[in-house]
Amino acid sequence: MTYFVTCSCGKAIAVSESQACLEIPCRCGQLVSVPPLDRLRATYDRGASNAGIVGKIRQMISDGDLPWEDTCAYSGQRTTDRLDFVIECEGPGLGTKGRLSYLLDILASRIFGKLLIEVWRDALPADDGSRVVAVRVPLLVGAEYHGEVLAIRSQRRLREMLRCVPIYEDLLTEYPNAGITVMVPPLQ
Repeated sequence: MTYFVTCSCGKAIAVSESQACLEIPCRCGQLVSVPPLDRLRATYDRGASNAGIVGKIRQMISDGDLPWEDTCAYSGQRTTDRLDFVIECEGPGLGTKGRLSYLLDILASRIFGKLLIEVWRDALPADDGSRVVAVRVPLLVGAEYHGEVLAIRSQRRLREMLRCVPIYEDLLTEYPNAGITVMVPPLQ
């Protein structure tokens, strides 16, 4: 299980259970104290609030703990630029018919607002009566590489990029058949 602690510089640092009660270095050079395992678990449980890993990711985004680090997932260079990805864990969007529906959702989100897609997709029943589980996640990608990343059609390559963030790795492990879509950044 991956947990996160926050440095005084504001960066979220991924830690494992074996690092409980240790001090680990942040990229800024400061040492960060990792709480005991029971406190790590309690923090994770409180943040996830019975919503699983998707809930934990949404909580981390809400708390400002994501995007993680300061390295472009495409080039490995330092950046503060980001692209949003949508990971559809369960639901009809994993098929061809669902992809068209999903693209319409993305268009609607660009017209009506960024949060519409999350609200709409979470509430929309799937064709088989099951619920859609999707999460919009930020990933650091240098602005000069946005076009190249948007052109990637390989789900495997998109997974590789997302796996550089430990909690996204956990999500993709829990949902191995998840579909990934890169969001077109807003016009500036």
